[in-house]
Amino acid sequence: MSWCRQPDGGDWYSLECEPSLGSTNGGGTPSWTPGTFEVHFLDVEQAHSHLFITPSGKTILIEAGETNWNSGQNAARIAANLQTILGHKHLDYIAVGHQHLDHIGYVGYGGIWALLEEHGVTAGALLDRDSGVWVDANHDNICDPDLEIVWHNAGTVSGTARNWLCYATDPSTIGGAIRQVLPIGSLIDFGDGVTMELVMQDAAGVMQSDGFTSVGGDHTAESLPPSENDYSQNWLIRYGSLDILTGSDTDGEYAVSSWSYTYNNIEAHVAAAVNQKIELLHVNHHGSSHSTGQAVLDVLQPDVAVISCGANSYGHPDQGVLDRLYGIGTDIYQTNLCDPTRDYSHVTITDGSFYLASTDGISYTVGGYASYVATDPVSYGPAGVLINEILLAPSSGGTEWVEFYNPTAQPIDISGTYVDDIAGGGGAAKLIPSGTVVPAGGYYVWETVSGFLNNSGDDVRYLAADGVTVYDSFSYGATGSNKSWYRTPSGGAWATTATAFSTKGATNP
Repeated sequence: MSWCRQPDGGDWYSLECEPSLGSTNGGGTPSWTPGTFEVHFLDVEQAHSHLFITPSGKTILIEAGETNWNSGQNAARIAANLQTILGHKHLDYIAVGHQHLDHIGYVGYGGIWALLEEHGVTAGALLDRDSGVWVDANHDNICDPDLEIVWHNAGTVSGTARNWLCYATDPSTIGGAIRQVLPIGSLIDFGDGVTMELVMQDAAGVMQSDGFTSVGGDHTAESLPPSENDYSQNWLIRYGSLDILTGSDTDGEYAVSSWSYTYNNIEAHVAAAVNQKIELLHVNHHGSSHSTGQAVLDVLQPDVAVISCGANSYGHPDQGVLDRLYGIGTDIYQTNLCDPTRDYSHVTITDGSFYLASTDGISYTVGGYASYVATDPVSYGPAGVLINEILLAPSSGGTEWVEFYNPTAQPIDISGTYVDDIAGGGGAAKLIPSGTVVPAGGYYVWETVSGFLNNSGDDVRYLAADGVTVYDSFSYGATGSNKSWYRTPSGGAWATTATAFSTKGATNP
């Protein structure tokens, strides 16, 4: 190992470097090529910072963390990288992610504060979350971080967050003058094929494990508050068919920490909001065991995952996270070795900053490592749902029912479609009510009073909202009481005989 400046000519790095005799030191990335969409994953060790550049040169810096509270080393490195990559140090947007040291730095020393106040970086807007605000209670124009912060959406709090709000909600500071808090669903259109959507922030709409207490709101006085990580911003950046999700330290489970705070499953709500396959996932919380669960990966199915981390005592990345990503065929890139006890046989360790590049929003490369092709996500409408099981001759007092099955990986709304019997005869078609959504891989059972379907034989048809187009149908003959016709297995071919062992709303044998 060697001691080095990162990037070349920058500050001396606090940790030992990989030797690079006669060539560039780690931590630098090439200058932006105009007309190219690029994402530079900056090596800031056990912290987060990545830079998006649109084909026309618009820029978004997501986070600028430090590894120590009284350090500004990463801010200096990020500023130098901006100059190298862009040829200037102006950003259109800076997004905070959430208010932990390794994501925003500590005011007065490093991070975003140092970029704006010490390193000549300028920005059009500072996109913050709504954790709270400084209220000058004694009217002395001096923020007391311990006494003058009014919390809005917060659980665990720290000196980092308190001092951040003193700075960022003070309109007389550079950061305070450009601070914005956007609502969920806000879409920034850069006008060159790139958009950036805020899909989660401040745990909007998420309940705690009891099912009725909101994660949002002021929980700072509670003995077991939510983690600050639960309030992380999640941004979905799109360029053509290329979709990238970055979610700071978003949690993905309900659990209680030994440090007297809770984790809440924000990832489930993010997955529901995105609800599609993506190309690249910036892995939450440096690959923590509390994030990047199987359920969210089953929805997102990323081709590429990036883990930003450094030497740490937290077990980042967790082996389970690495295994889950590899298990769905995701290529994993990691900025440093991080926890040396992990099995990295399926991980590309970049030993420094690296970048993604695309000129058309379809084909893209990751550093000098591999090339990929983005695809538009498949969107399924009501036609993706199948009739899966039918009970037409219930015992006295029972109801007839038609079970629908969604074989896709997306929830499907079938509101306004119809259940009908034989074409041109029988009873009137029955409307499926508004708000009927069949979950991915799940079931919906439509029921009606006995008498709609004939016991002696009939058709069951699933019709589009126009009442004419047939999505699916099944014809049956005379059927005994309490016997159902069914596909075997669910979504498969229809069985040749009815069964007395119905599986209403559940998997068929």
